[in-house]
Order: sequence, then structure tokens, then C-alpha cells
Amino acid sequence: MSLGKNCTVLVAVLLSSVFLFPPDIIAEETTTATAFSVGQGYVRLDIDGSQGTFRLYGIDPDTGRRTAVFATRDASSATFFALKIGRSVYRLNRSYGIRCRTRRTDNSAEMIYTISNLAEVTVNFTIMSSTGTPGLPDDMVRVTITQKNTGTSGKNFALRGVFDTILGEASASDFSTAGIRGIHTEMQFTSMKNDRWIISGDGNTAVQFLLCGRDITEPEIVTMANKDIISSAEWAVNYVPGRVYSSILSYNNSALDISWGKNLINPGESQPVIFYMVLGTGGRSPKGDDFLEEWKSKKTDEKPAVPVSVPVEQQVLPVVPPPTVKPDQAESTAADTRTVQKADVPFDVSKIKKEQLDPEYVQRLIQQINDLETEGGTIDKDRIRQLNAELDAILNILRQK
Repeated sequence: MSLGKNCTVLVAVLLSSVFLFPPDIIAEETTTATAFSVGQGYVRLDIDGSQGTFRLYGIDPDTGRRTAVFATRDASSATFFALKIGRSVYRLNRSYGIRCRTRRTDNSAEMIYTISNLAEVTVNFTIMSSTGTPGLPDDMVRVTITQKNTGTSGKNFALRGVFDTILGEASASDFSTAGIRGIHTEMQFTSMKNDRWIISGDGNTAVQFLLCGRDITEPEIVTMANKDIISSAEWAVNYVPGRVYSSILSYNNSALDISWGKNLINPGESQPVIFYMVLGTGGRSPKGDDFLEEWKSKKTDEKPAVPVSVPVEQQVLPVVPPPTVKPDQAESTAADTRTVQKADVPFDVSKIKKEQLDPEYVQRLIQQINDLETEGGTIDKDRIRQLNAELDAILNILRQK
């Protein structure tokens, strides 16, 4: 064997051991792809197909100046999507050995990631107006991520998005939601039904992630934490309630982690995930709320369907009897109605003990839930629902502090 071939084999072995690339990925060559930009209205999107990365900018309508929404340094490790197939995790960019090709139109861009013999993930960015009114500047990006199983057997697929937000780091609070005006420390949500969206802004430019409503795929877990902690996590984030966004590597460096739950996808089938990013520039607030409320109003204005009588034996919805309250519990129940529910499993906040609010206990609880969801054999869904209810109750208390 020649020296050149020896070097090639040595490099491949080193890459495999350091980055844990599957052998089939090392053998693949990246297809030719070029960098390009797509921009309309207040939005500009830069695509780098050779690296499999993207950057988002807000455009000031008065000055034409562009402002980065996400950190532009080392984009492959700062902002990215990741796919989990079974227990294997694949970060979708060239730095981790994943091939990417691109497509573009006047108002959209696509990045198609290929994991040989396993999956194809298409990330479509479509620039549009949050108002839907012709002639008004576009201020929103609709993100559709399609996961396709190209393997030979059905597998569980899960998706994760990591966004190194920078705008909020220069303001009084890093994030805000529909329910919380200012978020200054690490926080996690297991439902976005009440909070609906997350904003990162500096007073002049802001990005608003719409995570509930319309055709949006509601995430399973949303975490705000230090960027290094989020990006270094293979999947589940080592989140600690109340911890600041600083680490030994950086100060006040916050990031957003959005994880969508796993779905069983059969060979040849696809599963989409949809969310929106709305931009506010020139000191204007993002109009995501109007976008969601418009849809909500249209749903309210729709005429209700004419009820159809269904025989009792054909009805499938169970009748749930009201909970029984003992006489000695009636007063405390009336005084404290803070019962958190997750998948119809109640958990009384008043029963939470001080030790359950400890960050290490919360982390162990999250890890226990993750372990139950990923272990082989029969999944104990009732136990998972109970643990999720306990977690929601704890987080409810921590948010009120």
C-alpha cells in the first residue's frame, strides 16, 4: 500500500474516532453547492450550501442597514438543526459530515440534508408577510422541516433546533413570551399553549418565534440557556432553573433550544415540522401576535358544524366523572386551585416539597422522563404522564418566584 493511501486511511480513522461519524457518511462526498441570499422586505436569508448553514438578518426599512438575528461566528456550531433517529444523533451541517444541496426561488430557499441510507431532511425557508396583505413588506419566515425515512425499516425520528440568539443579550432581558415579560435566567417550557411565542430583541431589531397556533407544530420542550451548554448537549439540555446565561467560556451568552417529539416514520414516508420567525426592525415590534390572532378570529367566525346524533355504541369519547372531594378537603381545594395537568394527569402544586425545587432534583426528573421515553420494550406511558405532571407543577412554582 502506498504512503498516500496510508495517509488517507489514517485521516478517515481519526475523523471517525473524534467525531463519531458513521462509516457511510465518511465515504460520501459533498455535492457541489453555492452560497446565495434570498431577501424581501425586512428579511434577508443567507444560505451556505457548501457548509449546510444559514444566517438570518433583519433589514431596517429606513436605512437599509441589516442586523444579524443569530450569531454569525462559527455558524455551524451556533445555529443548526439536528435529527435523532433511534438513539443516533446527526447535526445537520457539513462540519459533522452531513451532505447538503440547495434550491432557491425568488422568495424561498431549501437546504436538503442527506444521511445515507437513513434519512433526507429538507429545510424550507419561505419569506412572506405576517399580514397577508399584498403590497406590504415581507417580515416573516415560514420554516418547514420535512423528515423523510430513506431506510428499510420504520424508526423513531425526532428533531431539534438550536438558535444562538444575540439581540436580547444587549437589552434588559434576553427573552420574553406572551405570558412572561422578561426572562433573565434559564427556563424551560413543556407546553407553549399559554406562552405561544418567544422574542429576542434589542429595542431596534427583534425576532419572534411562533410556536403555537395556526399550522404550527407545537414543540415538546423549549429551553432557554447558555449557548455553550445548549450547543454542547447531544440532545437533552442540562438545564438548571434560575441559572444565569453565563459559563466559564462566555458571559450572558443566551441561546434557544426547540425540541419536537419523536414520531415513528415508516420507509418512504415523511413527517413535517412547521414554525415561524417574525422580524421587527427599525424599532418596530414583530407582528406575530396579529398573525396568530387573525387566524384565531377566522376560526371563531366559521359556522359551527351541524351536530349529528351518534348512537351510544358508536361513540368513542369517554365520559370522565367529576373528581370526588372529601369534606375535609373541600376548604383547601376551594382556596388553592393551582392544579397543573399534563396529558390529563393532575398534580397538586401545594404538595410540592422544598427539596423538589432543587435544580439537581429537577434535572434528575427530566433525565428519568427521557430514559423512560427512550428505553426499549413497552413504554410506561402512565408513569411518563405522572412525571411530566410533577415537572410542570415544579416549573409553575419556579416561574412565580
